[in-house]
Amino acid sequence: MSALLAPVLCLLTLTATSAQEVAQEPALDPVARLAAELGKREGLMGGAIAYVQGDGEVRVHPFGVVEPEGRAITAEDRFCAGSVGKTFFVGLALHHLASGELELEAKVSRYLDEETLADVPNGADLTIHQLLRHQTGLPRYIEDPRFWTDLNAEPEASWAPGSQLKYVRGKQPVHPAGEGWSYSDTNYVLLAMVLEQLEGRSAYEAIAERVLKPHGLTQTLGQTQRKLPGLVQGHTALFQSMGLPARSLGEDGLFSVNPSFEYGGGGYVSSPADLARWARILWSGAAIEGEYLAVVLDAVDAPMLRGRYGLGVILRDTPAGKVRAHDGIFVGYLSAMGYFPERDLAVAIQINQDNGRPVGKPLHAILADVALALEDK
Repeated sequence: MSALLAPVLCLLTLTATSAQEVAQEPALDPVARLAAELGKREGLMGGAIAYVQGDGEVRVHPFGVVEPEGRAITAEDRFCAGSVGKTFFVGLALHHLASGELELEAKVSRYLDEETLADVPNGADLTIHQLLRHQTGLPRYIEDPRFWTDLNAEPEASWAPGSQLKYVRGKQPVHPAGEGWSYSDTNYVLLAMVLEQLEGRSAYEAIAERVLKPHGLTQTLGQTQRKLPGLVQGHTALFQSMGLPARSLGEDGLFSVNPSFEYGGGGYVSSPADLARWARILWSGAAIEGEYLAVVLDAVDAPMLRGRYGLGVILRDTPAGKVRAHDGIFVGYLSAMGYFPERDLAVAIQINQDNGRPVGKPLHAILADVALALEDK
């Protein structure tokens, strides 16, 4: 969920490696020292950093604990990835763009019926390209107080695809379609619905078969239920004002609310190892056969993100060079992943709390810290 809350909350690997094959680096690794430093930060619970370079081997450095007086974080722990999950929907969209079934400049109304788009702001003018680059002017459904009331009132209820649109119907658009930029998960909710129409099945099923399995992303799964295997306890600070409890998981291991509401806006649990692999796969040009990077990296100014936004990618300049990245926030978790093309280096970091202040900087800045640390290795 990442940048979608920034103003509110102030803000393939080239080989298919299984989670069991992830390498644990010795303490002399400069990234291990960086992780150890994070583990000592007051107010920071825990997390992990992972990176992969040209040799294709993923190195993971956990730090901190699951909860106070609890066990240490491990390389196998999973975290909610928030808006980083949008990149998996982009991965599926690339298949349909390559086949010609999906066209960037086509109207969304070509793929979704009139009833679905009824009273959706700018509904008749929306294009696929605008959805992918957040140029539709669609409001954020999470900014409607009714959404949080409904989510808390029925925490066990599963969210059907498109049910989020209820909270934007009849509202004024943020700007005319294609004439501005405003981050909104509502865009990727509609994108996921389009992909399901093309696939004739759940987008999650299609992504599992066409994106996750081929690239060995075994630690990644959809947030389609309240019980999510391997998910480490998350700690909520920013979302408590929306009525959610301090801990993301109850004693029964169930999520405090049904996380299926995020859908195409993110909707995935993953590990730093898988995210580092995926960042290198997707943004090095190895996600599908054929050339696609020029389209993905064709970006527009995104001032709120202090960068430019392409097809599910944030382009930034950092002290370590240019990075292709995405950030994520979800109830109790923060994530960031990025690929430095000049270094052929992908980095991911996830933490099990949604308050990143103890880190001392945005998580995406840690990606550059890792890249610079590796210069001394």
